[in-house]
Amino acid sequence: MANYIISTGQPIGAGAYQPEKVYVSYEPNGAITDLTVGVTFEIVFNIPDGVDLFNFKDNGVATIGSLVNGEWVFIDHFDVSYVPNGAITNIAPPTVTFDGAKKEFVVPADVPSFIFKDNGVAMRGLFVGGEWVFIDHFDVSYVPNGAITNIAPPTVTFDGAKKEFVVPADVPSFIFNDNGVAMRGLFVGGEWVFIDHFDVSYVPNGAITDLTGGVTFDGAKKEFVVPADVPSFNFNDNGVAMRGLFVDGEWVFAIQ
Repeated sequence: MANYIISTGQPIGAGAYQPEKVYVSYEPNGAITDLTVGVTFEIVFNIPDGVDLFNFKDNGVATIGSLVNGEWVFIDHFDVSYVPNGAITNIAPPTVTFDGAKKEFVVPADVPSFIFKDNGVAMRGLFVGGEWVFIDHFDVSYVPNGAITNIAPPTVTFDGAKKEFVVPADVPSFIFNDNGVAMRGLFVGGEWVFIDHFDVSYVPNGAITDLTGGVTFDGAKKEFVVPADVPSFNFNDNGVAMRGLFVDGEWVFAIQ
């Protein structure tokens, strides 16, 4: 069991006080790294007041510290109960597994969301407000500037009356036109965001030429400006043929 003490705050001059903090004992297995911003570790965790959950790695293993019923507990995975309607298949990421006997997903502590199929139906597990929830689609609010057209993939639809996209649970990104302007919806950090272009950082080795797909390059910012509906583009960097690709929510670059 972790022990913790709440500081009372100490004067530091001119009427100012240190904020209250929580000090939580923890015996690490190795180096403590990748701490949530604001939390520090030196013999004990030093946790700002008001924080009831934080992430870190212990000897490279993703771990969560959580305040549960007044006590701090530490876990490296979740055992998430789920009663399936049929076969559980196509789990991603593959670090998540399903124990059919226990009817539980085993989810690493650093995985906030995962997809799977239950009896062939695409599903998503989401860690929201300290609890796991399961959905088969998102209802994503969006106020259009004009007609919504050219939605892809076609499994995504738009309800004009509700001003909502209906997005299957296993779709992390989709494109559409709003009043003729190419747009993209992206599931990022547990929320849906909408963009009309990407600003993609790239440090060139020389002159950037022969761009395709309506993409431009800002040499001062060292950024490609990529229209939202462009999933890949070609260019030359100092005469070397290159390709930019949007893969699993990130832009990557490879030699052609």
